[in-house]
Amino acid sequence: MKTEIYNEKGRYENPIIIEAGEDGDYFWLVISLGSHPCAYVGVKAEHPLFGIDYDEMYEKDIAIDVHGGVTYTSRDVIGMGLDRWWIGWDYAHSGDYTAFSSEISESYKKLRRHERKWTLKEIKEDVKDVIKQLRKEGEKQ
Repeated sequence: MKTEIYNEKGRYENPIIIEAGEDGDYFWLVISLGSHPCAYVGVKAEHPLFGIDYDEMYEKDIAIDVHGGVTYTSRDVIGMGLDRWWIGWDYAHSGDYTAFSSEISESYKKLRRHERKWTLKEIKEDVKDVIKQLRKEGEKQ
């Protein structure tokens, strides 16, 4: 699979799967939008969070502790439905590096050198941690 996480020209026309895998009942994806990476974990219909929107998760005080918090839930991620409910997050928050297609000022470029570019290894560590948390939520049933 392609390993380029950031595209200095900005967003890709279509997201690129950087890596995907399975961990027991959980399927996961790391994708790049070009400007920044995102990660997703798919839970099966039997999981208590299946069908729960991320806003509803927060209302029910179900917190998945991950960088920037959960920002996405849906039956589908880039055409990878797989009869899962996808829980996702992104790496485009304050302090995170994001590639832009438009020109930016030189002074802003100097500020950006302190922004964090996430590595695939770091993102996969987050994925593993989220899967552990989802297993604990599944055990509460």
